[in-house]
Amino acid sequence: MQCRQVCAVSSALLLLSLLPAMHPIPKSEMEIDVAVSSVFREVVISEFYPRALCKDEYFALASLSESVVNLRNWSITDGEGTVKFTNNTFIAPAEVITISMNMSSFQRAYDRAPSFAIDSPDVRQHLSRSGTFALADSGDSISLIDSGGYVADFIGYGDSAEYSPLWHGALIPSLRQGEIAKRIVRGGVYEDTDCATDWMTFREFKYGYTEMEPLVVRLPAGRLAAFTSPDCSLDVVVDAVRCAGKQIRICSYEFSSLSLTRSLLDALDRGVLVRILVDGSPAGGMDKRQIECLSFLESHGAEVLAVNGNLSLRIVQHVGAMHAKYMVVDSSKSLILSENFVESGIPEDRVFANRGWGVMIDDESIARYLGLLYDSDARLSRIDVKGWREDARYVPDAALPAARMSNHTSGMLAPFKSKSEATITIIPSPDGSPAAPYLESFLSDSSELRIEQFQVDLYWQNRWTAAECLSPLLEGVVSGMRQGAYVRMLMDSSWFNSAHNELIVTYLDSLAKNESLAGFFRCLDPRSPISVIHNKGAILDHRLSLVSSNNWCMASFARNRELGAIIDSSETAEFFEAAFELDWEPDLVTPNASAGSDLEIMVGQTVVLDGSGSSDDRAVVDWRWDLDSDGEVEASGSQTRYSWSLPGTHRVTLFVEDAWGNRDDDEVVVRVLPYDGADSGSSLEVPGTAAFATSLTGVLSALAGVLLARRRARHSRKFNHADSD
Repeated sequence: MQCRQVCAVSSALLLLSLLPAMHPIPKSEMEIDVAVSSVFREVVISEFYPRALCKDEYFALASLSESVVNLRNWSITDGEGTVKFTNNTFIAPAEVITISMNMSSFQRAYDRAPSFAIDSPDVRQHLSRSGTFALADSGDSISLIDSGGYVADFIGYGDSAEYSPLWHGALIPSLRQGEIAKRIVRGGVYEDTDCATDWMTFREFKYGYTEMEPLVVRLPAGRLAAFTSPDCSLDVVVDAVRCAGKQIRICSYEFSSLSLTRSLLDALDRGVLVRILVDGSPAGGMDKRQIECLSFLESHGAEVLAVNGNLSLRIVQHVGAMHAKYMVVDSSKSLILSENFVESGIPEDRVFANRGWGVMIDDESIARYLGLLYDSDARLSRIDVKGWREDARYVPDAALPAARMSNHTSGMLAPFKSKSEATITIIPSPDGSPAAPYLESFLSDSSELRIEQFQVDLYWQNRWTAAECLSPLLEGVVSGMRQGAYVRMLMDSSWFNSAHNELIVTYLDSLAKNESLAGFFRCLDPRSPISVIHNKGAILDHRLSLVSSNNWCMASFARNRELGAIIDSSETAEFFEAAFELDWEPDLVTPNASAGSDLEIMVGQTVVLDGSGSSDDRAVVDWRWDLDSDGEVEASGSQTRYSWSLPGTHRVTLFVEDAWGNRDDDEVVVRVLPYDGADSGSSLEVPGTAAFATSLTGVLSALAGVLLARRRARHSRKFNHADSD
């Protein structure tokens, strides 16, 4: 048998010393035994579901024994009813058996049948039921009685007044509707100190919960690509869709990218199965564009599903929010992002949009893992998962709106493909944070941190005691600084986060200064081209990179479906460090405008004005041309074409601007000469030349004009200050 915790052993020994003899106490089946079966327990209650919505309560028993235990004549009672094993029922070492009140409900929630169902026709072959066994919402107790009539285990919760000498201290706090109480497991061993803390898990367990262990994979060189939004995320995502041959699975909190929608439509036309899972109730509700995109894809053959809970309709949502952002293409490629599949997350504009990070992984084991996660969350047998056609928001004849085009078709960062091996750890939430947020230890153990975060909560509230404490993630950052870590943290400054995140900056900055710690904290400079730091990423020790959907709030780790990837790769870290520095350091360098060399042309000749020689330490994003010196802008773009109908000297001004709003201008002088009847080539646009071009004289004249134009072009020079016309 496994050795139990010290608290349980000492308590049981104390109880043994107080009892004159260990004999079953004669009683009716409806009474709770107060005797202890043994110091080392063979079986314990491992979880229970007391606040069920559809009479689908259940509980589970776990074996702690190193040998098979026969549960015949064991029973479970809540003081008002009893469930008893009447025939040989064996539980193997480490096995867990479940007893549900409702077979079909349990199977819908967990995609497997319970070990025993009270409403099953053949349950009487194994179990008998007497009295009224129904766990009270506000509070109750459960006692496990062994075959000798002794109490093997006892739990109490809520406002129950029932007592057992096996229990110490306060009872387990009341649970919420739809919530499972599950005993904590540490190192593969169940906590068993007969205290409420045995059950006070960090993560929440909702009816239908999943428990997927993190996956660690070693990737060969060339199997990992890193990318950023807004620079190149759309290109990477669309390219992945174009490569799909069989199936595409997309999970996103929100979905409304027109470019991606059109790419998925092409995939459907190729016979690719397209499946999309979204949160049915995102913050602020679904906007019109999302409804149109989802409806359009559904109408054209995609499978669109929404996760939506409603306790008033007795529907438990098996996770808090469906907030993960990932894509699985066929059986090999996986994309994990901080960004939703919306215009601001994977934008057409490669300069002005959200800041986000992403990775694309070419690995079958990761694709299989994420495929299993998707399939579990998207099971239509789940009561909280509905097809989009069943949703009242579905528009059968939806049409796609016009795409948002942008002149900013290239960003400052191109996708990076790994040249060395890398190790990647995939961590879903809440599964990956059973006892604490998975990121906490990474933060506290690092000597240098660069962090970008959309939303941070300073204090987290303990869900069991309602006590507030400093965020364990910030505690990890502070702990690291106190051990000598160098930290820089950049947070979002958009209107819905500015006041909140400024408080975090003030707190951390003051703490760092008061304790002389190497920590620097700020919100994004409002001059930045990045509209929202929607990122939830970090670089640790120039080696580990975090790409995730986890905001730094408790729900993100304890309740919501999130997805994070930790990449152990120095070269990948270097790529994301470059992205971080672009956001951290404001761009104060003025661009250098270059409108090109001064020109001599003839009346009516169309000239190409070229400002592509303009430069910036980051990138020029805007070119505007004043073509007639009237102070008004007549054209935009790095190049423009123009012609003058009258001879004279004309000053053209080019205004350039970089992404941070720094500006410069340059002037080009164009001398327009009277028309001499020559055809100077394709750039000359003169009406009425066809008549003389048909004669020998016209041809010779045209050739002479070409030679003259070329000669003048060779001798053209820059006239920045022409004296006169």
